[in-house]
Amino acid sequence: MKFRLPNGAQDDFYTSSQLSGGEPAIPHAEVFVLASNSGRTSLQERQGDSHAIRLKNSQMKMPGTVPLHTEHPTIAFCYVMKGHATWQLNGVGDTVFREGYYHLYYLPRGEYSLSIHKGNCTILMIELHVDFLKRAALKYAELREVCERVAAGSELGIQQIRGRMTTDVKAVLKKMIQCDFHEPEWSTYFTSRLNDLLLIYMRLFTVERAALPKSYTEEDIKNLDALAEMEHDEQPNEEQLSRLFAMNKRKLRDGFKLRNKKGRRELNVEKKIKEACRMLRETTFKVCKIAYMLGYKSLPSFGKIFRKITGKSPGKFRK
Repeated sequence: MKFRLPNGAQDDFYTSSQLSGGEPAIPHAEVFVLASNSGRTSLQERQGDSHAIRLKNSQMKMPGTVPLHTEHPTIAFCYVMKGHATWQLNGVGDTVFREGYYHLYYLPRGEYSLSIHKGNCTILMIELHVDFLKRAALKYAELREVCERVAAGSELGIQQIRGRMTTDVKAVLKKMIQCDFHEPEWSTYFTSRLNDLLLIYMRLFTVERAALPKSYTEEDIKNLDALAEMEHDEQPNEEQLSRLFAMNKRKLRDGFKLRNKKGRRELNVEKKIKEACRMLRETTFKVCKIAYMLGYKSLPSFGKIFRKITGKSPGKFRK
């Protein structure tokens, strides 16, 4: 994936090996800076034959548009390292990038228009050609389904998957960013770390779900699976879901439970406690603040549920 110059913006574009103070740096990366009245975007990149790593830092005072070009069908993992921003790709998606999340895109070869809204954001992009994923699929049979799922119906290059960065993903990304090798050692090392990432996502993407009765259409099943992937704080209420999916409440409720072997409430509680565990490990927030952030009005009730699922109190878990 490469930036192309907007028409009339040649005077604002310059190539530099210097980053502004405080920006994270990728060793031996090329640095490109695009500056205009809309703001400033820096891009660091290192490329191999079938993969690339790019670190993009945007400081947008107002919305702007950047043309992009891909020479090969590409899968892009976008990891939000800092801040938040809203992007659109070819006018589609309106994706809200929030710190601590990743987004996955499939981009056929061609020209794209990336609309960046106002805000500051640092995003790490791991890109690999589809052929790379296909080769990995020959080694890991489970990845064949992933590759097909990502590539299917994505002519506009819209977002395919979104989720939180886990601790093991962050550890792999840190190694990728800090790698100080030159070629050919860099490509060998980077390919190994890519395989580490793919194995992590293979576990995430291949969630086992039960079959549903014939009264549920393919569209019903697709909607129920999408609902199970939503974050606990983003789900509409049952009334809204019933209208959105054109499915009565009972069918929605029963189908979800059959498909996931647990109800929405139980699954959402597990997601909340999983997020609480992450915050206890990675932040210094007090337990009462974590409980409040996750929607619990009572600290004792939060502690009771946390202990029931993890077997430990929040305080002992943190220790």
